[in-house]
Amino acid sequence: MAASDAVKLKIGEQLCTWVYLGVRTGAYRFAELYEANKSTNYDEAIRCIKKAVDLPSRVKYRISKFITDNNPGATTYLNSCVQMWSNSAITLAELSADINSIETYALALRDAKLAETKTWDEISLDIRTNVENQSRKWDFPLNGYVDVWGE
Repeated sequence: MAASDAVKLKIGEQLCTWVYLGVRTGAYRFAELYEANKSTNYDEAIRCIKKAVDLPSRVKYRISKFITDNNPGATTYLNSCVQMWSNSAITLAELSADINSIETYALALRDAKLAETKTWDEISLDIRTNVENQSRKWDFPLNGYVDVWGE
């Protein structure tokens, strides 16, 4: 394998991992930190739950900034990285749609808090429940992996 292909594989892996696992588990962990801190350090708890809600927008911004800061070919390059890593099972457009979906969900939570129709506790529970439910549906390709059950 050429060095450039190895780099593309690694970029594809990191981007998919970031979007599919990092955003969801990061939000979940911040929601757990909210729960752990709310009775002893309420200000820290609020910072944590706000980060949980903000995380999808932050990830989307970082990806967009990389593309705009580099050049118009960055989209094509990132798409080829993702497709190489996933054996063409995932495209950058699908990753983008996934992050948009997660961001829409998070912004709805923010809007509910601003409208005072949800409390921080309800938002925390919603995030933790949503991530647990979504983790059962992840289609996260691990090329060539056979689990301990032989499946």
